Amino acid sequence: MTDVLRNAFSIMGLMLPLTGTRATGNVRLRATGSDVVITSKEPRYLYPVVEGAMAPERIYKTAGDVTVTSAAGGTLVPVRSLVGGALHNLEAGTPVRMVEGLLDNQDGLEVDDASMVVQAGGLTGAVTREDFGGVKRVVLHEEIGPADVAQQLFLAKLGHFPAIVCTWDSASETELAVRASRHFPMRWSFFVVVSRTDSSARRRGEGLRIMGDVMETITDRCETEDREVFSSPRRLQVNGARRLVSAPSSFVYQVLFTIETTLTKREWRTFTGLQQAKLTAQTDTATPLPIVPNVIVPTS
Repeated sequence: MTDVLRNAFSIMGLMLPLTGTRATGNVRLRATGSDVVITSKEPRYLYPVVEGAMAPERIYKTAGDVTVTSAAGGTLVPVRSLVGGALHNLEAGTPVRMVEGLLDNQDGLEVDDASMVVQAGGLTGAVTREDFGGVKRVVLHEEIGPADVAQQLFLAKLGHFPAIVCTWDSASETELAVRASRHFPMRWSFFVVVSRTDSSARRRGEGLRIMGDVMETITDRCETEDREVFSSPRRLQVNGARRLVSAPSSFVYQVLFTIETTLTKREWRTFTGLQQAKLTAQTDTATPLPIVPNVIVPTS
């Protein structure tokens, strides 16, 4: 399934060890009709509404297996933040919204419902890594380019550094898998952004260290910690790394990698199944030819 957004969340979740500990807690979700079964291998993703606006820089996912009903008030569902960091701690009563744009359309879950809020106790437990090489933000953004890096960092809502920006780059040629399906390689990038004012040497050292940590963390991976597969049949392949931008107060390093998904033809036409077949053949009434036994010819 070529679900780019779901793959992005899976890939970003690999950055958890670089960011600290997660926030955990409960929210209420509600089905639009029939019951919806959520499993740990196919989690659902949510954004919180903070100060009246969606906060896509804070991503949460369901945890474990649960059945969501359409009952008034919704169903209690355990969730956790995609990555670590104190930014993800939320107070009880904070509204949450299902992430739109996924191919499965959240399988019959309400996207925006008044009952969808963080429950008593809030989302808690997230702690930011404050040591050298700890990452403060992991966000999804469209592009980080050398010409307008300052503007792009502002639009990505990073705010705190070091930070990692995930971007989808392109898709390459396909390879036939089975009839109507092809393996579909997709190219991605992680941008490591460091901004220290103490010295360029420490800024460079921290950026290069995080770049190495990112490469070692993602190489040869194919699934998340809860076994959500994002690259198959081939595993994630790191294609290279480079320094992208060297500005007066920030350095940006790029890690390029490829994952592979399956592209399947979507058929909207309907066909009538074969109910009956009639075969007409002309027979030969002449004397049948004699059966000649196999002859083995010895070799010299």
